[in-house]
Amino acid sequence: MEHPEYKNDPGTNAVEGSLKFNVDGSFIEGSTDGAIAGICRDHKVNIITGFAKLVKASLAAQVETLAIREALQFSKHSKVSHEVICVESDRLDLDKHFDKQDDR
Repeated sequence: MEHPEYKNDPGTNAVEGSLKFNVDGSFIEGSTDGAIAGICRDHKVNIITGFAKLVKASLAAQVETLAIREALQFSKHSKVSHEVICVESDRLDLDKHFDKQDDR
């Protein structure tokens, strides 16, 4: 069954000259245990780098937000340097929120 807050599209390729992080999070309801992961690819879909780690959270949306944050921090502090880095999550509500922030 499809959940309206999630999209099934694995995403599009990065624009040439940029990198794209696809991130995801997992959360066990009723606990504070979660996990996040991200994979970074170039426009040719070559894997550049990635991350995975355990996190503490109280909501599924919080875990997804932590995954986005980790991708941004990972990009900032790693040897991966590009002018444009796209971060995509499968949570439509978060993607829409960050898109609105970009429009300001």
